[in-house]
Amino acid sequence: MFWEDKYTSEKLWTNNNCESVNDVLKMKLDWRPVRLLDLINHLHDIVKLQYADLERTMYGQGNYQLVSPFTRHQTTAAKWHHTGQVR
Repeated sequence: MFWEDKYTSEKLWTNNNCESVNDVLKMKLDWRPVRLLDLINHLHDIVKLQYADLERTMYGQGNYQLVSPFTRHQTTAAKWHHTGQVR
């Protein structure tokens, strides 16, 4: 079995995942309806935060860690910043 099968299966995304993201969004919006453009901006902020978490994970300083098939991609913070990966 390829790693793609193990980590990209449709079974990995559940209602619990949806509810978790929904709660984050509701808290960000203070449980109030907002204009579409504001909603898009809030979603963009959340995605940017997820990318920042991913970057910190890549150089071992985040709240997460890479699973074993991906640990070979880990790098140092200095090398990551030197290569211009930071946004």
